[in-house]
Amino acid sequence: MEVWQLDHLQFAVPPTQMKSVLMMGIPADKLDAIRAAVSYFKVPGVKDVLAMTNKVDANGRYLNQYDYDLHPQTQGVGKAETLAKILVPKYKGHGPSFTAMDSQGDFNFCTEFKDTKEVLVINRTRTDDAALCAGIAAYQKKHGIDLAAANKNGDSLFLIQGRNENKGEFWNDDKTLLLGKKTHPTCPIKPPKPKQNSNKEKPSPKY
Repeated sequence: MEVWQLDHLQFAVPPTQMKSVLMMGIPADKLDAIRAAVSYFKVPGVKDVLAMTNKVDANGRYLNQYDYDLHPQTQGVGKAETLAKILVPKYKGHGPSFTAMDSQGDFNFCTEFKDTKEVLVINRTRTDDAALCAGIAAYQKKHGIDLAAANKNGDSLFLIQGRNENKGEFWNDDKTLLLGKKTHPTCPIKPPKPKQNSNKEKPSPKY
């Protein structure tokens, strides 16, 4: 496999194909693909990326072997273990203060660090462990528990964020409109009202 360079970051995608690859999606938790995306989109404030890492040989070529010597595989509990091994020592024993999740694989690192003050849950209408965090978010919202109150009790504040999958965007709602659907329980999507032709005769006012 050829290794290409972009701003001194290695990744296994030719620069000429980068845009199309990013539009189709980045392989889950692949270190070089994520680093390349950060560089390509010029995302500010990113110091580095922790993600799945393959070993390389003496010539810098990728091997079909995960680099377990560097850190655990970044899936499920491995994400929390990787943060504990790599990130926590860099910050004088402190874990992440803010985390974000969208699946069961993110459950551990979003719930196991005492320093985590706030967790953002992307609503994908799941029924696994991610749904537990979504349930906590709904409970806290219903009972008016804010960041200060949650932290005072030694808890994290969980916030749930919905999205419109038909448009591929977040919106101001905690519910999610699934791809291909027209409505969801709390935020119906109504077709826009047809614009009135200003040339038509206006109706007589009602008294």
